[in-house]
This record gives sequence, structure tokens and C-alpha cells, in this order.
Amino acid sequence: MCFERIRHPIRILRKRGPISHKALRILFELVKKYARFHKDQSIKPWEDIKALLKTLGLRVVGEWKNNRFTGSIDNLVSDYDEFGKVLPIHFINQLTRIPARDLCNIQRILQIAFNLGRAKLNFTLDYFVKLF
Repeated sequence: MCFERIRHPIRILRKRGPISHKALRILFELVKKYARFHKDQSIKPWEDIKALLKTLGLRVVGEWKNNRFTGSIDNLVSDYDEFGKVLPIHFINQLTRIPARDLCNIQRILQIAFNLGRAKLNFTLDYFVKLF
């Protein structure tokens, strides 16, 4: 899956104004799939997506649901090895860390999708977020 499959819908959303629930669900699944199958398993692909998302703004669009990932962020295992390389546990830790410390905006919702893809978990948007 190429980056253009994500970049194009984000550009369209930027022109249209507020994002619909349907559009956010579609984008969530696209980002999850992109992260799962991208050959670069570093966090670089997320940085590319995040740069595009900044153009949409950081408006809060929902609230985090309580789920098994919203536990204590104090007990998380280290995300990096001794050389600073991201370990696979990082992507699961983020599923706890993001709802615990960040507002529920489009960027953070899609970061959850990215981390689900990298962790090869198949939860949906509705598992994590109650949209307004």
C-alpha cells in the first residue's frame, strides 16, 4: 500500500472542512493497513502521516472510551533497545499512552490506527473512541 492512498483523502478532507464520522472511519482503516504492510518498520512512516495531519488541525472530535489499553502508563515496558531502535512493544504501549495523556483529536486517533497496524491488532475506531 502506498502513501498516496493516505495523502489523497487527507488533502480532500482539508478542503471540505469538518471531517465526517464515515470519513474518519475509512481513514482509520487506511492508516492501520498502511502501517501493517509498510516495509519500513520504523516510526518514519508515522512522521510522514503526522506532517499531513497538521494541516487538518487538532480539533477534539470525540472522547476516549475506557478499554483494556487505558491502564496505567507507569507500568509500561521500555519502548527502545540499548541502541535506541524502536521495539515492537512500543506500538502496544502507545495504545495505553495516547488515551492517557492526549486529547481525542484526529491526529491522535490516526496515531492509534498506526500503532494498531504495527502491532498487527485488528480493533476498530469504535473500540477506542466515542465520536461527537
